[in-house]
Amino acid sequence: MTKSNLRGEPRLPHARRATLTFNGVSSAGLIQDVSMKGFLIMSTKKFDVGDVLDLRSELYKGQFLECRIEVRHVMPDDCMGTRIVEISEPAERLCRQFIEEHYADKYKFGS
Repeated sequence: MTKSNLRGEPRLPHARRATLTFNGVSSAGLIQDVSMKGFLIMSTKKFDVGDVLDLRSELYKGQFLECRIEVRHVMPDDCMGTRIVEISEPAERLCRQFIEEHYADKYKFGS
């Protein structure tokens, strides 16, 4: 069984710029895919497994997703798998809305 089969929910491939903050220092990142539990992120800075970062990303014009994520694994191509460890209710609703809208658009007939 592959890792993708072990996930309880789909990951939506969707590139979004993000700011990652660790110990008060911010760096740029690019979210590669999104789920309600975490993200695959390409980063300009190297992080270690277990690091907890603040993530901020504009999902809609003027609407920002802000949450805390933990680095779960690091890949050689500057990508890291993360898990959401803290998120507010409004941010969770925003993330869910984003996933539902883009997931539906991706799988419309004729696309």
